[in-house]
Amino acid sequence: MDRDTKRPTLPSSLEEMESPSRGTILVADDDPGVRMLLRVLLSRHGFTVIEVENGLVALETARAMHPDLVLIDWVMPLMDGRETVTRLKHDPATRDIPIVMLTGQTEIDDKVAALEAGAQDFLTKPFDNRELVARLEQQMRWRKVLADLPNTAAAPVAIDDVDREALAHSLREAEMWEGRREYPRAARTYRSAAAQAVRMGHPDFANKLTRLAGKLFLTSAEHASGARSSRDAYLNAARCFINAGNLHLAERSIDHAQSIDDPPPSPDPSASS
Repeated sequence: MDRDTKRPTLPSSLEEMESPSRGTILVADDDPGVRMLLRVLLSRHGFTVIEVENGLVALETARAMHPDLVLIDWVMPLMDGRETVTRLKHDPATRDIPIVMLTGQTEIDDKVAALEAGAQDFLTKPFDNRELVARLEQQMRWRKVLADLPNTAAAPVAIDDVDREALAHSLREAEMWEGRREYPRAARTYRSAAAQAVRMGHPDFANKLTRLAGKLFLTSAEHASGARSSRDAYLNAARCFINAGNLHLAERSIDHAQSIDDPPPSPDPSASS
């Protein structure tokens, strides 16, 4: 290939994990104004919204209707958010439903308490609408991903709640770094999650995560500030694609790395005479 006239072109995107489908969100808040705001906001983004006014009704509704996610206020009458979350997580029928807590509390101890009760995430009021929707989409996406990992006796390796939570934590961390455009960290975290999936006996899922790590290494290479960093990122991408069995993308990643190693030749002065 004549690298001084044509560089290999990498695809702008790879086939990633299936996009999250819209689902049902149970909103529990004693403030009717907040419920109306959330209903309008979430409905505009394609979600079905069920509204309840306190934790006790939220608990009964979650057991009866099995929503895809629960969005719950911290302070409510009859049963507050913390007790509701604790009960939801101790009930086999509802413990796998992701929960996002809305809180007006600003103390870090209150936020930690929300996570200790079993909430997957929390947002402080007043919240940013875009951030709220992004957080909910993320939780629903990873619930779907983890649901694809069977927890049965037929699985090569038994998967318990600790395994699933560890993997979910890695995925959330990877998305956090990606959202901050810390692409090398995101790629390494996805690669670590892939290794976890292998240990859990799910090579197909690990393959998807490895390819996603490769994609982020490519993104890192494109945004690198120096030639050496860019070259290393392309080589890391190639290793990921080799491990994922995509030799074509691996070869093209290596071509990019080599094009950095081999700068184009200087023009021949005699060619212009």
